[in-house]
This record gives sequence, structure tokens and C-alpha cells, in this order.
Amino acid sequence: MPLRRLALAGVLILAGLLAAARAGAITVEVSPPDTTVHQGDTLTVRVVTDGGSDLKGYQLVYSFDSNHLQLIDVLPGDVLTGSGGQYADFLVPDAAPTDSVWFDAACLDGTSAGPGVLMFVRFKAIATGWSPLTCEHVDFRDSQNAQTLPDCLSGEVHIGAPVPVRRTSWGTLKSRYR
Repeated sequence: MPLRRLALAGVLILAGLLAAARAGAITVEVSPPDTTVHQGDTLTVRVVTDGGSDLKGYQLVYSFDSNHLQLIDVLPGDVLTGSGGQYADFLVPDAAPTDSVWFDAACLDGTSAGPGVLMFVRFKAIATGWSPLTCEHVDFRDSQNAQTLPDCLSGEVHIGAPVPVRRTSWGTLKSRYR
């Protein structure tokens, strides 16, 4: 009987430790997670984190449907730029296929911390339909090069048909509503 109680106590302690570790887990996600635009529009999505301290560098890899979205550029967010120190960031075009965003960033002096924006990704909506923004990989590194693999949430972009607009002048509009 004492062995069973000891085993049960061990299981409960392990479950408590796992729950405590999970409660402090870092998350990376697309914000907003669900975006609607029209074909031909340019859109910017943010990839944000809700935490992280002693952040020296990070790598983010997201895939998308290149039949619906065209990558324009990627800019670093305030997690990297807000520390006031020097940093390096680059899009990895050689290793990444045309349907993915592979972004590496690092603080060159000092470290940074979350919460905040990790990167801004600009796309052009080139066809109607929808494109998932799927998180493929996230890697955080601290000043000792210790790896943290945050939880990563994906998003999606819905692309509608362009909205037809009738040409009219300000004078015509003004006279119509007087």
C-alpha cells in the first residue's frame, strides 16, 4: 500500500510540474489570426509573442499558399528593434521555397524580451480563395544559446474578388446628396 501512495504522489507531483511549466509557456502567433482582403490588396500580418526574456535571437518559418499570396517583404518588430541596441535580421531566400517566409534575427549587443511583435510580413493578394499561414518552425535562443521552442499558432488569409467601383467625381457626389 505505501508503494502505491508513493507512486500516486509521484504522478501528482509530475502532473503539477507539467501544468506549471505549461502555464508559463511562450506562444508565437499570427495576429490577427484571420484576415480578409480583396484580390490586388497589399496586407501586413504581424507575428507576435506573449513572452520571453533574455532573447538573443530567433528564427521563424511560416508557409503560405503562393497561388494566392505573394511575399513582398519582412520587417523586424519591436521585440528586436525596441531594445535600442544593434541587431541583424534577414530573410533566408536560399533555403526557403517560394511559398514560405524564413526569418532570422539576433541582437548584436545585449538581449531583448517579449511580449511584442517579432516580425511584420507584407503580402500581395494575387488570387481569390484562402491561404493558410502555417507555422512550420519557431526557435528562440537566449544569451547562453539555450534553445526554447515556443508554442506556435497559425493563421489564414481569405481573399475575395475585387470590388468594382464606378468612376464619379466629387462634384457629382456633392450634387447628389444636397
